[in-house]
Amino acid sequence: MANWYVYSGWGDPFLSPNYRLILIKPTCTSGSEICCIYLNSNDVIPPQFNGTDNMVTYIAHALATQIPQPTGVGVKRFVYLRDPVS
Repeated sequence: MANWYVYSGWGDPFLSPNYRLILIKPTCTSGSEICCIYLNSNDVIPPQFNGTDNMVTYIAHALATQIPQPTGVGVKRFVYLRDPVS
């Protein structure tokens, strides 16, 4: 089973404590803010992302390009975005 973690919308999106496990697949895909991240079924969210973690790169690229990451044909997306909630 996939592990989806929704970003709380508060605090640094690069800090894993700002994410919460959800039990449904999110409907968000694109926008200008982080919506959620996907981890493989065997992975659990680490206490902190580190600079060598692909997730840091994916989050940075998603924020810079406003495109779900990673990109490519047939590639599983690990970072999803949403429009700002007002």
